[in-house]
Amino acid sequence: YGLNVDALKKFSEEGANLVVTTDCGISNYDEVVFARSLGLDIIITDHHEIPDKIPPALSILNPKQSECNFPFKELAGVGVVFNLIMALRLRLREMNYFSNGVPNIKRYLDLVALGTVADLMPLINENRILVKFGLDEITNDNREGIRALKRVCGMRNTKIRTGQVGFQLAPRINAAGRLGRADIAVRLLTTEDKKEAVELAGLLDRENSSRKAIGEKMLLESISMIESDMDPTGRILNNKGIFLFSEGWHPGVIGIVASRLVERYNRPAILIAVDGDTGRGSARGVSGFHILEGLKKCDSLLERYGGHKAAAGFTVKRENIERLGGDLMKILSESLINEDLVPELLIDILVSLDELDAKAVSEIENLAPFGPLNSEPVLGATDTHVLWTNVVGERHLKLKVKQKGEAWDAIGFGLGDRHPVKGHVFDIAFSPYMDEWRGVKSLKLRVKELY
Repeated sequence: YGLNVDALKKFSEEGANLVVTTDCGISNYDEVVFARSLGLDIIITDHHEIPDKIPPALSILNPKQSECNFPFKELAGVGVVFNLIMALRLRLREMNYFSNGVPNIKRYLDLVALGTVADLMPLINENRILVKFGLDEITNDNREGIRALKRVCGMRNTKIRTGQVGFQLAPRINAAGRLGRADIAVRLLTTEDKKEAVELAGLLDRENSSRKAIGEKMLLESISMIESDMDPTGRILNNKGIFLFSEGWHPGVIGIVASRLVERYNRPAILIAVDGDTGRGSARGVSGFHILEGLKKCDSLLERYGGHKAAAGFTVKRENIERLGGDLMKILSESLINEDLVPELLIDILVSLDELDAKAVSEIENLAPFGPLNSEPVLGATDTHVLWTNVVGERHLKLKVKQKGEAWDAIGFGLGDRHPVKGHVFDIAFSPYMDEWRGVKSLKLRVKELY
C-alpha cells in the first residue's frame, strides 16, 4: 500500500542504497524525505494522479506528470515499469553489456497483461498492444506459476481472454496481498520449480476462497446498513453516494466490496475499515465523478490518499471519519445529477439471431482484447422467447432462448436473481461467443440484460 517508514528502515539495515517503487510512491512525500535521511535513493515508477506536493525522489517516471512527453497517459503501474525495463535494456545494449545476446523481454508480457487487466486500465493504444501479446504469453504456458494457477482455475488448452484474467487469475494473485501474504504471489510468479508452483497456486486458491468469504460477509453487512437507511420505495435517503465504516472490516477487501456496491446501487461507494484510532478507506466511483478529485477537496481531513478517476485509497483518523462522510456526500450531491446514477447499457446494433455464425464471432473477436474503453460489442435481439432458466454457480442465469423457430443456449453472468424467467416477447442484449466442449464448438449467447 505504498512506501512506509518501517520497510525503508528494513531496506537500509539490510544494506540497500536504492529503492525502485512500482505502482506507488507519487503520494509518499514524507516517506521519500525519510528515505533520503537514511541515504536511500528513490526512483518512483507510478501511474497515479500527480499530487500538489511532489516527492523529492532521485527520479520520477510517471506519464501523468505535466512535463512528461510520453504520448499515452493511461499505462498501468506495470506498464510504466515495462517501459523502464525497455529503456534499461536499450542503454545496456549500447554499453555492450549483453555478452550472450540481448534478452527478449516479450516473455514478460504475461505479467504486464495481468497487471493491466487487474487494474482495470483502458484497453486502448499501448495498453491494448501490451495486453494482446501478453494474453498470448499466458495462453502459451511459458511461466510455471501461471500454468499452475490456470489449472486450479480449470483452464486447460484454451485461449486466454481478458475476462479469465480479470475474474479468475487476478483475484487469486491479489488475494495473497489482501490477506497479508503478498510474498506468496511473488514466489508463484518467479519460481521455475513445477512442484513449488503447484503448491503455491493451491495455497492462493485457498486464500482466494477465504477472501471471498470475508468479502461476502462484509457485502451483506454493507447492504444491511444501506437498506436500513432507505425509504419505502428503496431509494437511498438523501445521498448520491454510499459512505460506510466499521470496526473489524478487512482493509484488503473493502475495495472489492465497494466495487460490488457500485454495481448494485449505481453510485460512488466509500468504505472504511476502522482499527483503533485509524481508518483505512477505499473509494470507487461512477463515470460522472472523479473520485480522487473528490478526496482532494477533503485533503485537510485525510492523513494520506492516492489513486485515479475510478478508484482511490486513503487513511483517515477515527475522529475525522464522520465529518469526512458529510463532506463527501455534500460534494457528490453538488457534482452528480440523478441521471448520473441510472445504469446505462448501450447496444451497438440490432440483429436477428439467425444472422449469427462462427465467422461473425471471429470478426468480433478481432477487436479484442476487450475491457475499459474497448468494450465487447453488445448486440440486441427483439421478440425472443425464453424457454427455461436455471441458476448456476450461485449467481449466474443459464437460459435457452428461441427466435424464429431456432433455440440458443445462453448465460447471464450475475443475473441469477432473475430466475425464473419464462415467456414470450423478451428483448435481449448480448454478446455472441463460441463455446467448445470435448472438441465440439457451438455458438452461444452471453446475455447482458433481458427486457
